[in-house]
Amino acid sequence: MKISQLCLGIAASSVLVAGDLQSRDAPPERLEVPISVDSNKKYSVHVNMSPGPQSQNFTFALSFGTGYTIVAGTACDDCDGVTPYNQSASATVDQLPGSRNVSVINTSAGGNLITEDCSLRLSNGSGWFYPNQTSNVLMALVILANQSDSLISPGHTGIIGLGTNASAFSDDRVIRPVLTVPCVGNGDFDATVFGGWLSKNPSQTNFSFGMALNQAPDDTQSIASDSDGGVFHWFQPDPSYYDGDVAWKSMVPSNSSSLAADFHVMMDSWTFTTSLGNSSQSGDLVTLIDPMYSTMTFPQGAAALVYAGVLGASVVANTSITNIWGVPCLSKMNLTLTFGDVSFLVDESILVRNQSGQCFGAIEEWSSPSTTEYLLGSSFLSSVYVIFTVSSATDGMVGFGKRAVNARSKRLNAASIVGVALGSTAFAIAVIVVAVLIYRARRKRRPAAADNDSVTPYTPTTPLSGSTSKSPLPSPEMATSYTPPSTGYGYSLGATSNRSDSPSHGAPDHPPPYSGQGSGLMQVVERRGQEEMPAVHIGPPPGGKRIRNNSSTVVGSI
Repeated sequence: MKISQLCLGIAASSVLVAGDLQSRDAPPERLEVPISVDSNKKYSVHVNMSPGPQSQNFTFALSFGTGYTIVAGTACDDCDGVTPYNQSASATVDQLPGSRNVSVINTSAGGNLITEDCSLRLSNGSGWFYPNQTSNVLMALVILANQSDSLISPGHTGIIGLGTNASAFSDDRVIRPVLTVPCVGNGDFDATVFGGWLSKNPSQTNFSFGMALNQAPDDTQSIASDSDGGVFHWFQPDPSYYDGDVAWKSMVPSNSSSLAADFHVMMDSWTFTTSLGNSSQSGDLVTLIDPMYSTMTFPQGAAALVYAGVLGASVVANTSITNIWGVPCLSKMNLTLTFGDVSFLVDESILVRNQSGQCFGAIEEWSSPSTTEYLLGSSFLSSVYVIFTVSSATDGMVGFGKRAVNARSKRLNAASIVGVALGSTAFAIAVIVVAVLIYRARRKRRPAAADNDSVTPYTPTTPLSGSTSKSPLPSPEMATSYTPPSTGYGYSLGATSNRSDSPSHGAPDHPPPYSGQGSGLMQVVERRGQEEMPAVHIGPPPGGKRIRNNSSTVVGSI
């Protein structure tokens, strides 16, 4: 990896645009922050750095894996050709002592600290500012990194971190312009969007927002470079975007030895169902959530249970950290994820990813059998309404709500409203003009019509002949190769697996050991009898026995 230069901006002293116009104890109004999605299924927001004549505008991809924000610098040679932030062109940048390194899943960046003025673009075209102020407020920290590893993706200059820094360098010290503050027991919370704003608004007890992502289509060629990817409801989640109860889960600081993560939540269970039966697991399932990744990733043992119920499923490709399963394009399946007392169901429209007639499962598996966490990316997060409420690095909650069916149609920003109003006015004027012209034309024709009593009979025209045809249903072809969107880590195409073996159907003949975190109650694979169904090898859950069956129920205690 080449030495690169990045600027890691931390929205530490976030100041609401209207903050100076209202009293400190007044609850902030809800702001809408538009989210874009690109052909690589990357969700992003628009950020302005160094406002003024020398302003620089970028898109930053979203991530919950860190509380810092990363932007490529001019010396970043391995940032996939993105437009970099130019420190030399900024009139508001300041250099600070100290440095910082940041890791997200299997990527990283690090470098020196600076400060910079930034703003987040709102739906009404204005900005939510977090300026670099030097008195009476906490300064906005920025890291000018001198190295990076696959953290910058094509089309986006940086990443805006929406984590809490709960696991960030508990023994480090955060450098301030005038003093050094120990960072023990609170991560680096003051360097986050939430911590900076709460420091500026001490009368507020938490920072809350809602996130509604729009599902990105599998046909990535149909996605414009800046398509509507959803919306953030800053400060106040919007209840009209979800139905029923919200499942609340505590944000737990992550201490994973295999994945770099900021926090995780506990999923209570999952159940995967096909026409052949179902498989499930319950318990305290450690789960990461991050829209920076498009798929869902399960531990190897759990993925083997899932695809044991899909005829023809097999591992067909792999990335540097995951194995990818190919599935028949006409597969019918659904996955139910349960948090608390609320269950969320996704079906084959999300679970089967069709790429030019070749299909892959949206559930991938970690390439390392020792990785036991679950990762829920945008394929799941776009099917629910996500609510964050944060008080400190170690005191936060994540809520999951069922998306309201008509939520997307409710979103009208200021530009849309103005457009509708102008369009309606123009239409009304056009109707009046046409009516006047018709009235005048009829008045001119009336004398001639009075002298002509003959009427030409109406002869209907022959209806146009035509035929309709439906395109034939695609054949259930199995994928043999994979051309994935860019994700920031390399793919090995044509590879069967980086497992010890390559299954041709369902679970491998010798599945890897599975050691889920928490006290899972049971893993079950229920198979419904079908005379024509071939024998299926089902890997045993820990403590269970391997059973070869055609139609039976396999139960193994954990």
